[in-house]
Amino acid sequence: AVESQLKAAHLHDRKFQFTYPQVGVNATGDAVTIDIRPGDVFYFPAGMWHKIETIEPGVSINVSLMAANYVAVTCQALHHLLLQDAKWRQPILNTPKPNAAVDVLANLLEELPAKIEQLRNNQRGAQAIIPPILQHAPAFAIDEDDDGGDDNAHDVGGDNASHGEKEADDNDTDEHADEIDEEESDVETPHDNDMSQAPTDTAVDDSFLDPCEFDSYPDGWKYDETKQYFRNRLAHLARCDELRGFYTPSKPADELCFVLNVIYAGNEMHQSNVRVEFCAASLDLANELIAIEVEKSNAGAVLQHDDKQGAMKKFLVYHGYFV
Repeated sequence: AVESQLKAAHLHDRKFQFTYPQVGVNATGDAVTIDIRPGDVFYFPAGMWHKIETIEPGVSINVSLMAANYVAVTCQALHHLLLQDAKWRQPILNTPKPNAAVDVLANLLEELPAKIEQLRNNQRGAQAIIPPILQHAPAFAIDEDDDGGDDNAHDVGGDNASHGEKEADDNDTDEHADEIDEEESDVETPHDNDMSQAPTDTAVDDSFLDPCEFDSYPDGWKYDETKQYFRNRLAHLARCDELRGFYTPSKPADELCFVLNVIYAGNEMHQSNVRVEFCAASLDLANELIAIEVEKSNAGAVLQHDDKQGAMKKFLVYHGYFV
C-alpha cells in the first residue's frame, strides 16, 4: 500500500516523503487528531494523508468517493477509438528482427495526432466523451410508501449513467463514479405514434424507458432543435433481437427495444460510462436507428426533427448517442 501511494504522490511532487507529517516536507500544517463517536460521519478531501486508529471495540465503515478525472475519460475514449483500427489491435510479438515492435509502434504514433485532431474537431470529441447525462447532478424525488412509513429517495434523472435496469450489472457499471444509481421506470407499451406499423405483440419489459415519456432532463440542459447532431463514434446501439436471438426465441417487442452503450472499450471488462435501455415508438423508427448505426457508423447525422421523432432525438442526444 505504501509503494502505490508513494508512486501516486511522486507523479506531481518527487520530493514528497512518506513519513510523519512535517511542514515543508509532506504537510502544509500541523497534524490534527479527531475523535469519531457513534453516529458521527467524518469527511476529508481526496489526497489528504491520514491514519485511523480504533481505540475501543466497534464497527466503522469507510467509503471512498472516486470522481472521474480528465485523464481517465480521455484515455478511455482514445482506447475505444484506437480499437476500431486493426493496426492498433495487432498483438505485440517477439520476432527475430531487432526493434520490430518499436518500429511498428513508431509508425502508429506518427498517425496518432491526426486521429486525436479528427476526434477533437470533426467528431466533437469533448461532447462525445462527456455527454449531457454525465454533465449534470442527479435529480432526486421522495416517495412515501403506502403504509405511511419512512420516505425513500430515488434518483429520477441527472447524471445517472445507467437507466432502465432493475438490477445492477457488474459488466456495465461505471468505475469512475459517473454512474450513480440505477433508475427504475414504469414504461407503458410503446408510444401510440405509428403503432399500426409495429408488431402485434409489443409488450415490453417495464425496465425499458420510453423516450416519449422520459421527463428526467435536468435543469440547465437544453436540447437545440436547430443544431445538426452526428452519431457518436464512441457509442454503440444494439437491438434486443441481436442480443437475445441466439439463445432465446426473439419476441416481436425485441425489434422495438434497444441497449445503448457509450465508451465501453476503454477497459478490459468493456464496462460502459453510459448504458441505457429504451424502446422506439414504431418499427419504422427502430429500423431507421439501425440504419444509422450500421450504415452511417462513422458520421451519420441524426434523425430529422419532427413531432414524432423529436422526443427520440432529444433522448439520444442527452444520453450521448448523437453529439
